[in-house]
Amino acid sequence: GGFGTTQNTNAFTPTGGFGTTQNTNAFTPAGGFDPTIRFGQPSLLQAPSALNTPFFGPAFSATVEDKRWRDPAGYIFWQTKRHDCDFIVGKNSDIAENISALTCHLEAQSSVFKELLKDSKRRIRIGNVSPKIFRLLLTYIYGGKLRDLDQGTAAQLAVAADHFNIRPLVTKACKRIKLTGVEDVFPALWCVAYNIHRPELELRVTEIVQKETQAVLSSEQFLDLDAKCLEYIVSLKKLSVTDLELWQALVCWAKHKVNTEPNKTRRQHLQTVLQHVSLSTFSLEDIVKDVIPAEILTPEQELKLLTTSVNNQHLEFSDLFEEKTYTDPAEYIFGHTEHHDCDFVVGRNCDKAEQIGAVSCHLEAHSSVFRELLNGCTTTGRLVRVRNVSPEVFKLLLTYVYGGKLPDLDQGTAAQLAVAADYFKLPLLVSEACKRIKLTGVEDVFPALWCVAYNIHRPELELRVTKIVQEETQAVLSSKQFLDLDAKCLEYISRQETLSVSELELWRAIVWWGKHKAATSPDKTARQHVQSILQHVRLLTFSTEEIITEVIPTNILTLEEEMKLLNFGFFKEIWKCPGLCTLHEVRPLPNT
Repeated sequence: GGFGTTQNTNAFTPTGGFGTTQNTNAFTPAGGFDPTIRFGQPSLLQAPSALNTPFFGPAFSATVEDKRWRDPAGYIFWQTKRHDCDFIVGKNSDIAENISALTCHLEAQSSVFKELLKDSKRRIRIGNVSPKIFRLLLTYIYGGKLRDLDQGTAAQLAVAADHFNIRPLVTKACKRIKLTGVEDVFPALWCVAYNIHRPELELRVTEIVQKETQAVLSSEQFLDLDAKCLEYIVSLKKLSVTDLELWQALVCWAKHKVNTEPNKTRRQHLQTVLQHVSLSTFSLEDIVKDVIPAEILTPEQELKLLTTSVNNQHLEFSDLFEEKTYTDPAEYIFGHTEHHDCDFVVGRNCDKAEQIGAVSCHLEAHSSVFRELLNGCTTTGRLVRVRNVSPEVFKLLLTYVYGGKLPDLDQGTAAQLAVAADYFKLPLLVSEACKRIKLTGVEDVFPALWCVAYNIHRPELELRVTKIVQEETQAVLSSKQFLDLDAKCLEYISRQETLSVSELELWRAIVWWGKHKAATSPDKTARQHVQSILQHVRLLTFSTEEIITEVIPTNILTLEEEMKLLNFGFFKEIWKCPGLCTLHEVRPLPNT
């Protein structure tokens, strides 16, 4: 049946680590409480009507898109009254900005944000990321469109997204990075070092770092890398510098970090890098002149290094790393009902309807139809009734709106989702659902028929559906799936210029369908179900015998309509019956 709703840097110049400070104290293994949570990350630059059809039913007028909020992120940025958390973003207090946001969106997209917002939602400190980058990150989280980004900004966004564990954004940002040579290797190096899988970048970055190591190590941008980037460099098996030259560059980097981040020692800055440095290859002279004076190793490690050097042994350092886990945003929001602020009753029949809670801001940001439906519902607590769509399909729609990943869909479900998305003005979801529909023959024409009947523009489906309906009409009309179509789909079939069945066979199929609908949906008569279809059925081509034996006994037409139809059959009187087809030419057969 149908579907109805009613309302009841330009340059990349990072300067070191990435830190976030929360108002609550975080426990540290060393003892006590440390209010600052820090992790490796580059610094990020501060840069300057409803359709009145049998399918939808009468509802509100939402035929004109609200052009002000085509982008969901723009809508949410504007809806500051809904913001329930705020961040102090920027490395230095004099350039930091207070940026408010929506907790639910952040927690749904990122396990890191979920942890940060667990105890406090006010004045959370995000260090060493510019407000510009943070807003780009919010734009993505809110479902908005990222504009053109230069390579430096793209790399900054990719690494920030990696830390906040927003994997899809990492991939999207990395696609903006184009690597041509050593002069622009550093943005790509950040991405590769953070295990962002882009083969075209990985191969080129590895080649440049290995063949032009000296140029990389001597660049001023080398000092702006973080420990993770250095781990990547020193972990490569072949470099075009000696181990001693590499060590000297690392010491230079550590001294620079101590000056810019004095809260850590040289050793602490290099801790994770040391496991990849082949210190055991150094001579005693190298150890005495370059290693011990650097004050990187502890006295015990220096002694052990001297001992292993004399005995020609290898010294190893190891660290444990905790792997982040990715949670689907939709799963998070479905599970955290405390964020839900509106409720829908979904399903045609009351006994099969299901009450589904949702987050209104997500829906309003993506759809002008939802904005109209939900107007005032979050404050009054009214239930919004969504008819003739299964709870399963509605939840799939919510999954998309919440930024989740759609599961594998059978073609019938994909078609239902496409039609629902089309009504709710979610064009990207329409395209995504239609891609799941594969039309090979008459046996699977019905999902595609739904899409075509509802004017979903997919040329590859339209031509094939039309051909099957016209040339294999009997197979379509005799299928059990034919009874599951709605009036709009039957309108599409009956208005074809050519069909490979007679008008009488078409009439019989429509009567069969109408009586089935009247039995399954007794709130309407068979005539009411077929009302919009009759304007395409050429009853005037029937003989008087067919009218008497095939039309009148069905009780589809009124008595007045039956008499006028008989008069036309007997006397060819002028036909004037509103709502019925006026064509009296026989529908031609297709040219097969």
